[in-house]
Amino acid sequence: MRRNKVRDFLEFCLFYLFYIIVCLLPKWIVFKFGEVIAEVVFRRRKNVLVSNIKLAFNEKLDPEVIYKEVKSNISRSIIEVMRLVWGKDKEILSNININGKEYIDEVLKKEKGAILMGAHFGNFLLLNIFLRAVLNYPIAVVVRDFENPYLAKFSDWAREKVYKIETIKDKPKRECAIKCINALRENKLVVILIDQNASRRDIYVPFFGREVPTYRGIITISKRTKAPIIPIFIKREEDSKFTVFVEKPIYFEDNDFSLDVLKSQLTYLTKICEDYIRKYPNQWWWFHRRWRKAK
Repeated sequence: MRRNKVRDFLEFCLFYLFYIIVCLLPKWIVFKFGEVIAEVVFRRRKNVLVSNIKLAFNEKLDPEVIYKEVKSNISRSIIEVMRLVWGKDKEILSNININGKEYIDEVLKKEKGAILMGAHFGNFLLLNIFLRAVLNYPIAVVVRDFENPYLAKFSDWAREKVYKIETIKDKPKRECAIKCINALRENKLVVILIDQNASRRDIYVPFFGREVPTYRGIITISKRTKAPIIPIFIKREEDSKFTVFVEKPIYFEDNDFSLDVLKSQLTYLTKICEDYIRKYPNQWWWFHRRWRKAK
């Protein structure tokens, strides 16, 4: 569908005004302001969260409690990253504790790079900045562009110019795969979100009891480059502190690209993501329409 350039520009102007306000006001006021804006924005998608929670946990969790916690996490996450891009609140990066850093260090010594498998979990945007700005890892992130081209360009600028994080667009797929392979050959860490919505032509794997389409690229790229996959997740704690969990590297050393094998391996990776969500359900971004194409 053809985009309306005037509407896109006006939307971006509103966003940029919000960005300036967020960065100029004191932090405690901004977080309160963010809560109000989040309530307006996410209220329309509350039914998505409630539906997702019921589907995943079958009435075992209170959707109202999760709604408040997830809404707060998302609004704070966006504000935290915005202020970092502006150059404020850099002390937040020192409030991040990482468990399993040695796994990444050992892998990079082999000079084949690694795929960091993440999800829409905690402040995953902050995690990328932490890995680059604090730990000084060479990072490339696979992203899905905003539909608004002005927002997309601003996001790319913040990622590449401010924090020197390479951007790899997820489309076209072939070009994305080539850039991922090249980044790994340069011994970079390539960040891929395992819970990203895929097309119905991709591989369906179970996720909370329902089969959802999942990109096979994370497996095929790993096999072609012999780069391991390292699961990584960031959890928000109290008082603007965070914990990063790095799991042991996973190697898929076979050269079998058959559908059955890829599905089995993707199921294994997706289960790791699911286990983290089950353990910390208020950390996942439940407004995400992950089951929209479920079987």
